[in-house]
Order: sequence, then structure tokens, then C-alpha cells
Amino acid sequence: MRKTLYYKGIQLPQLRSFCTVAAQGSFSAAAKVLGLSKPTVWQQVRALERELKVTLVKQGERGIELTAEGQLLLKLIQPHVSGLDSLVRLFETQRAELQQTLTIVSTPYLISHHLPAVIEDYAVRHPSVRLHLRTDAWTDHVVGLIDQRHADLGIAPYLRDETRQPTLEYVDLFDLQFTLLTARHHPLSRKRRVTPEDLVQFPIIKASSYNQRALEALLRRHNLLERMHVVMETGSTDIILKYVALGIGVAVLYMGGKEEPPPSGVHARPFDTDETAPLTVAMMVRKGAYLAEHVQDFCQTVRRLLAE
Repeated sequence: MRKTLYYKGIQLPQLRSFCTVAAQGSFSAAAKVLGLSKPTVWQQVRALERELKVTLVKQGERGIELTAEGQLLLKLIQPHVSGLDSLVRLFETQRAELQQTLTIVSTPYLISHHLPAVIEDYAVRHPSVRLHLRTDAWTDHVVGLIDQRHADLGIAPYLRDETRQPTLEYVDLFDLQFTLLTARHHPLSRKRRVTPEDLVQFPIIKASSYNQRALEALLRRHNLLERMHVVMETGSTDIILKYVALGIGVAVLYMGGKEEPPPSGVHARPFDTDETAPLTVAMMVRKGAYLAEHVQDFCQTVRRLLAE
């Protein structure tokens, strides 16, 4: 048995259905024009009749005909319904011309070494979109900014065995490997296999976030943490690369993907250990969030240029 829908008060869809039935001469034709089912159009017109306590349409010899009350109502409301429909179209057109914004949050490393090509490509195609780029070294903070709606989306690394934020959707892009950075002619650059014991023989430039955690955990497992000589601590990969090239210290960082080769004077190689899991870089958005068309296009650009 079909459930009858009851409407409280006069509503625009009821008036629109009534005007369309009057113009088309049948419920079937009106439903086709409106993109609704015939029962829905019929229920809307009947609800309007109940609200006004009159009969508006009746079955005639050539289809649906308007009663005298129906003709009066049509005369009164048709200009307003047409005006409101025009207003909706006008609003949507001018809304699209409003200033569009896009807030992206990522880590300093990804912003500096992986996202420039994405940002450049997007900015050229969307010059009217106002971009706002935010950085934070810690993935937990990036996740928090997205979850609290301070950013439209984020791009950050995470460990796959970690618990994901349940309110976010993760789109995996590429992996970062634990990488040893030394000066071009450093003794470790020529060594066939570098061990944690080799590493602590030299000053270390210690990074932050996952880099720091992984390095300290590795050395702790080998009882070498107390022997580490930290010559510098910084969250900036660019600073690390500069001072590694100068021979001030060595560093072990998560790096990879479609990254530019290391600068002149820096030798990069995978750190030979099975004890450190790779990091996965993911694009993160809120589950179920409405993404405007210009935000969706940025997501597609990220996948096109970064995803492996």
C-alpha cells in the first residue's frame, strides 16, 4: 500500500507542480517536465487543495482542467513561481562567481619538495581561487586541522599500522623510505652497508616528527641512543640538506616519491634496515563532507601528479 505524504502549509514545490499541471494538462506530462514521479506531483497538488480547502483541478474531456478557483490561483501565483525559479538560477550563477577559497595543510617537507608542481598546475588553471597553505610538522596536528574544519584537505604521512582518524577518508599516494643523507664524499657514502653502529660514529642532524621517532627507536633497540651526538635539531628538510652538504653532520629522513634529486653535494641512499617501516603519504578529507567543484579538482590534480 502506497504511503500518502502530507505537507504542512503551502510550499513552493506544491505551487510549482500545480502551475506545471495547468500548463501541461496532465499529471504525467507535468511529472516528466519536473523530473518527478506522477504520484509525487499528484500528492503535491492534492496537498495544496487541502490547505486551501478547494478543488483546483478536475478531469475534463481532454485531460486535466482548472476549476474557477484553480484559474484564480494560477493567475495569482504564476508570476511569483516563475520569478522564484528565475531567482534560483540567478543565485546559482552569481554564487559561482563569488570568491572561492581553498585551504590546504601539509608538512613542511611535502610542501617544499612534493607539492610545488601540484600548486603551480592548479594555480594556473584556477587563478581566481584564493589559496591558503598551512604547514605543520606533525601529522596529528594536520589531522586535527582537517577534522576541526580549519582546512579543506590535508596531505601528510602516516604509518599504516597506526589507528586512522575515523572521521577522515585517506587516499594513499606514495611511500617514503628511511633514507641516509651524507655529504657527497663522506665515508658513509662509500660504505657498502651502513649499520646503526656506523651512524653514531658521526655527528647527527636530528629532524622532527616521524624522522625523530624512527631514528631514536632504532638506536634505542641497539642500545646506541646515549652515543648519538646531535649537532643540530630542526624540522626543516631544506636546512638539513644544506648542512649535510657542508659536512656538518649526517641525517636519516623519510624521503621518496616523485621528489627532485638531492642538491649538489648531498649523497642519498636507503638506510639498510628492516626495522623501520616506510611511511605512506595520504590525502585526507573529512568523510561525507561536501567538496566544492574547485576542491574536487585540486584532489584530482594531486592524484594525477603525485599518486604512484
